[in-house]
Amino acid sequence: MTIDGVSLKLGYYVVDAVNTTQMHLKVHTGVIPIIVDSVHQILGLPTGGIDLANEESLDADDNLDLFWRRQFIKGRPTPQDIINEIRRTKEGDIKFMMNFLVLVVNTLGECSRTGQCKTDFLTKITGVHMIPEIDWSKYIYDCIPNSKTNWKRERVHGLSMLVH
Repeated sequence: MTIDGVSLKLGYYVVDAVNTTQMHLKVHTGVIPIIVDSVHQILGLPTGGIDLANEESLDADDNLDLFWRRQFIKGRPTPQDIINEIRRTKEGDIKFMMNFLVLVVNTLGECSRTGQCKTDFLTKITGVHMIPEIDWSKYIYDCIPNSKTNWKRERVHGLSMLVH
């Protein structure tokens, strides 16, 4: 068995064991609660600060979404499209930072049934200065129920946090 096979089976196990109603992971010895602090402890993401769930989407001229999307010819890029852009980048500019952020968010929390990256969170961010102020642990925690709902066993994408 390859390492990919092991990680895939582990991903299936975790997805099947996640109870998004009670937000816990069922294991043979009981349950492990899933809380914002556990996301912080496991992934090392910042906690505290701006809760994106409480932020309103901004006009297109005032948020980062349109600015970020302009680099792609097609509508919503896939993670592979973003990886390709990151590989072409020669410096750590704002484009690189935004690509990295979208890739991380779509790997750890967001997902879509089409395999394209979700960028709704960018409509709530006014600029790169706001990024370090966001409670990313809570944001990823909030993504878990929808990620499980959108996850399909036969696909590589979806519930990215647990499979990838």
